[in-house]
Amino acid sequence: MAKRGPRTISAVIEDIGYGPSQVLTSFVVNGSWLADGAELLVLSSISASLAAEWSLTPIQKGWLMSVVYLGVLLGNVLSGILGDWLGRRHAVLMCFPIVALLSLASAGATSFWMLLPLRFFVGVGFGTGQPSAVAILMEISPVQSRALNQGFAQMAFAMGELYCCLVMWLDDPTLEHLNWRRMLTANALPAVFFWLVAWAFLRESPIFAAATGKRDEALSILEDMSKRNGRPNVHTHFDAVEETSGAGSIPFWNQLPTIISASTAVLCLVCFSYNLTIYGAFTAFPELLPQLLKRTRESPVAELARGAFVEIPGDLFGLLAGLALPRKWVLYGYFIGLGISSLLFCSSNESLVLIGYYGSKAFPQVGSVSLYILAAESYHAIVRASGTATVLSFGRIGAFVAPLCYEFLFTTFGTHRAFFYMSASLMLICFVLTAALVPETFRGVLAYTDPTFEETFPIAAGFKTTATHGAVPPREDMT
Repeated sequence: MAKRGPRTISAVIEDIGYGPSQVLTSFVVNGSWLADGAELLVLSSISASLAAEWSLTPIQKGWLMSVVYLGVLLGNVLSGILGDWLGRRHAVLMCFPIVALLSLASAGATSFWMLLPLRFFVGVGFGTGQPSAVAILMEISPVQSRALNQGFAQMAFAMGELYCCLVMWLDDPTLEHLNWRRMLTANALPAVFFWLVAWAFLRESPIFAAATGKRDEALSILEDMSKRNGRPNVHTHFDAVEETSGAGSIPFWNQLPTIISASTAVLCLVCFSYNLTIYGAFTAFPELLPQLLKRTRESPVAELARGAFVEIPGDLFGLLAGLALPRKWVLYGYFIGLGISSLLFCSSNESLVLIGYYGSKAFPQVGSVSLYILAAESYHAIVRASGTATVLSFGRIGAFVAPLCYEFLFTTFGTHRAFFYMSASLMLICFVLTAALVPETFRGVLAYTDPTFEETFPIAAGFKTTATHGAVPPREDMT
């Protein structure tokens, strides 16, 4: 008779299934992504009002956008360190008060040099929450349902844009006389709401709790999850987990040899390119669309809202694809779709430009779910938040340089097409490198099983395995 192996936390979570517990956690932590979406639009929308009031130069206007993403970069790094040291929950909780308080302080700024550092720390705020949000959602969800949570995160980003559109519509639908102080104040309200909800309902990842020796806490979290999901009879006991230092006592620089690999380098490039193309296009679209789509008679706010709505079908398709298809297959579709859309946007035909515009809004949403899940699944629990933060940090570098890159290419070549040709080229490079160097993680095909954590050992993090592609060999203790 075969001997059963140890029952693991991952097995308990699979038995608990996906339900209200994961949906509630997703709703709470995705407030950081909603803040990101709102911040994107509010900065581009109030720049004209700020420039008129303070006589800003184009470079100063650009820095007000770029400095936020520089702050997010720092926040992503801090999130990895804090998430692997204090826990995922604490990193997420720190996000919301920083965003709320600094947004309110920004509304009271009296000069460019006062506003600039305040916007930087707003970026640090929601950047602190995102990597740990990705990690906690992945760690509380069954393998085949992880894409649901990340899909909800991307929808939250679009909802942030729509929230900002609503505020702008109420203030000034023409965007010509926006009260930027009211806009920044309104941006603080969602952060206050999610802060209160997070304190009341957000709990730690049971995998992190167990990995840091807090077995009773992990059991309590699993029991709450089973009850909330309507499965109180699930056996939540898991076998003894070795009291490892986890990430709590491993300095970040000591984790680097585990994180650094060819696969990590490619994931960083893909995330960099993802953000560079998105934020560069978002910088370009408000200025270019009225010129390129001359038949459009909608107000500027309506155009922005339509673009945000287009992202939602992309999110839904990306969510379904993430549930049913390997991560890399979905990314291939994103690379091809955005590359073609970027080329179409360079066309002189208005219909093709419109198709390219909508494709440029939708295809990044299709790929984002699988990209962020792939990044999180590529690292062991001990270094997952730090590994995910490393990849996301390169994305934020792309976001930081995107407005400057677009303006530089436009000034140098005298046309917007230079940026979109570059975007198409980046998609081709990412396609080739991802196919060659990034292992697939869909349904745990990177596997052998660690008897302590019962997690797939990711090739991206440099762990060796003799498993054949797509197969999980039995453990030695299962005979």
